[in-house]
Amino acid sequence: MGPAPSERRSAHMALSQEVRAGRGMMRGVVAFIRASEGQDLAEYAIAMAIVVVGISLIAVAIGGDVETLWSNAQPIIKTVIDTEP
Repeated sequence: MGPAPSERRSAHMALSQEVRAGRGMMRGVVAFIRASEGQDLAEYAIAMAIVVVGISLIAVAIGGDVETLWSNAQPIIKTVIDTEP
């Protein structure tokens, strides 16, 4: 489970205080990460990794089909272009 709403507010407040104080966005992000639950960040990273792996597998799986479709379409497109007045 994620942090309680009060903990989230604390993390957001830490970020906004750092940025408002003129310490820069990077320090604000560091303050936000320190104030946030490490578990949440790990969960988001794992979820993102799963999505990336899934998209990659789908791209590899349909890559051959796309190549075949394009190879079949090229002569038809060329014929249509050549017969146009």
